Amino acid sequence: MEEMKNSTEAVLEKERNDVVGESTEKRALVESSALVEYISFVRRYPKRIESKLQKDLDMVKSTLEDYGITYRMDPVNCVVVLNVLCTTRARDADLIEKARVLVRLLALDVPASQAITILKGRNWEVMKLGYQKDGLCSQCGTKEHFLEYCIKSTQEFDAGLNRSKEEMKNLTEAVEKKRNDDVVCGSTHNFGHSLMDEDEDSVNFEYVSFTRRYDESIESRLQEYLPMVKSTLEDYGIGYRMEPEVCIIAFYTKRTRDADLIGKAKDILRLLTLAVVAPVAVTILNGRNWEVMGLGYQKGGLCSQFGINKEKFYERLKLLPAIREIGVMLFCNIQIFGHILVVLGPTSCIKAMRKFAKDCIVHGIPPASRIKFVKERKARYEMRKRQEACD
Repeated sequence: MEEMKNSTEAVLEKERNDVVGESTEKRALVESSALVEYISFVRRYPKRIESKLQKDLDMVKSTLEDYGITYRMDPVNCVVVLNVLCTTRARDADLIEKARVLVRLLALDVPASQAITILKGRNWEVMKLGYQKDGLCSQCGTKEHFLEYCIKSTQEFDAGLNRSKEEMKNLTEAVEKKRNDDVVCGSTHNFGHSLMDEDEDSVNFEYVSFTRRYDESIESRLQEYLPMVKSTLEDYGIGYRMEPEVCIIAFYTKRTRDADLIGKAKDILRLLTLAVVAPVAVTILNGRNWEVMGLGYQKGGLCSQFGINKEKFYERLKLLPAIREIGVMLFCNIQIFGHILVVLGPTSCIKAMRKFAKDCIVHGIPPASRIKFVKERKARYEMRKRQEACD
């Protein structure tokens, strides 16, 4: 307990030396801006279909932009990538599922013009024929030579179909003249024995990323703790990067990670952009409680709820930093960033800080009387503990 107290006091001493000052419009925008969440779907494709994907690249890009989806190819690693912007206010689960299916179909050599029709609700199904998981040969115990025979027969059929192409051309033209409906020609896609034996799910990658803007005033602090945050989060399978050119920090991890862990990654991102020092912010990975309290005129802020005028608010805001002393005594961390109060610690401490902040901002009660009360209460508690130890 003594070591925890010393470490807490050391961190808070560093916070006292950082001059945050009054809130600016820019800092208000930092907190009001929504968390930007991207879900990325990545899948490898056979090298032999790369030219076809390159040919359809522009067409697929322009089509998907209408749905808020970005598409790119990475020829070096033979992968196609779809990024779906997925904000907390407007999340289309159906669109996310369709994007996942679309990247799968493109990697399976389905023509792009056909694959993108699933965005309009077209049905689809992928049937596994070989010895991969859930494949027909695996389920029915078919011998391997029989599968090779089927593949060879399919190849011979395709060759014969190509030889008949010219002969069928004239007949097709004649039929099209008599029919008003569109003629949909199905196509057979053969991936070869080696790809069919491979478990298709093993080449599938899905990532989710979270991005937040930070105020330039805390950039040096984020840079200082960058290696520490990276190494800490790598143990949990989370990547972390900082982009000073556009003042953003971002996390990215596999979408299959524990949902609770992804939620904590979002919380850490928010705390870092609110000037909470990194060693304190990452403690929420171990289950530490925290709360962000709006003090000003933002949505849910105390001034917005109780109609406090600006003159009184700025006068009372100057009194608020005194509650940091209470935080030291209660073994919790407190950060005031503009019109926002951040508290990390036990639930009882968070509840007490919420009451102290409300008394100060809404009722104009200085924290000095609260500090005296907490000191007396702590002294009585320590005395009782010493007496119990002596008995």
